[in-house]
Amino acid sequence: MAMIKCPECGQEISDKAKKCVHCGVRVKKRNTKKLVIIFSIIFVLLIAGVGGGLIAYKSHQEKITAEYKTCINETVKLITDSSMDLEQTGTFIHEVWNNAIEQVLNDATDKYTLKNQKPQKGASFEEAWAWLGGDNFNDYNTALQNLFSDEMFVEQIDKIKNQKKKIEANMQKLKDVPKGQEEEYETIKEYYNVYISFVTHITDVNGSLQSWTNTYNDTDSNLKSSYEKVKTYITK
Repeated sequence: MAMIKCPECGQEISDKAKKCVHCGVRVKKRNTKKLVIIFSIIFVLLIAGVGGGLIAYKSHQEKITAEYKTCINETVKLITDSSMDLEQTGTFIHEVWNNAIEQVLNDATDKYTLKNQKPQKGASFEEAWAWLGGDNFNDYNTALQNLFSDEMFVEQIDKIKNQKKKIEANMQKLKDVPKGQEEEYETIKEYYNVYISFVTHITDVNGSLQSWTNTYNDTDSNLKSSYEKVKTYITK
């Protein structure tokens, strides 16, 4: 038998007593079994809540990682596609530049390199001879100015610049790196930085043909090397 205190007078009484022997107040018994059930339910709910929270957190993190990988895939594809346009554009710039210096006739570049367009088929011998004896080639600066003011070429440069804007927007998203994706981010950032250098080199031409070509070749090579690194993180 255990002793408890009367809730009314504070005197000790038996825990089995229905009334206090000192003051006569009826003693209410605590329903221990009911309390155990209540606490058990609370404990189960707490465990379920914690477990559910952990599952929800894990699911959220998996979703973030999946979205990040999708953004990586999209960004790599955008850079790769834009790089192909850059290579095509750079090759044509070199062709115009070289043909103006070397005074080479070429149907694709004549409209930029020639002051006077060559005689058309059916022209007289005198017209052809006079043209050959004249100063018909622009200097390379003029040839490049003609190229960069050509409507179709301007459209190509604008396309490259718009591609660059999309890629820059994606790179901003990728700055928020999920845990465990740091290596992927650093690798794609390297690919992006080389790409930006390539865009600048193609859209802002300067220097001599030789120095420009050397930089073009080096940048193109670096871009391909960076792609080899980043493609290992691309999911199919």
